[in-house]
Amino acid sequence: DATNWYRSAPRSIHGAFVQAQPKTNWPRFELAVRNWTNRSIESVPRNPLDPTDPTRIDQAITDFVGYPLPGRTWLFSIQWHPKSQDPA
Repeated sequence: DATNWYRSAPRSIHGAFVQAQPKTNWPRFELAVRNWTNRSIESVPRNPLDPTDPTRIDQAITDFVGYPLPGRTWLFSIQWHPKSQDPA
């Protein structure tokens, strides 16, 4: 957690992105996928401070504040920086 007092569940979240710009003066396109496997729970030890307890439980994957992380997220963006044409 943010204070480093409690252990957080392990997170194995994978993502990918592709970026393309066909020509120099054209817009740049980006497609990104976060949490590719759509994972929202992890199996964790019931008591992480007791190594002799073999019991595992399912726990929601959360951020460092405690809010649950979203499932698979698709993002698309277009960036365009037009050339400035100064009068000569």
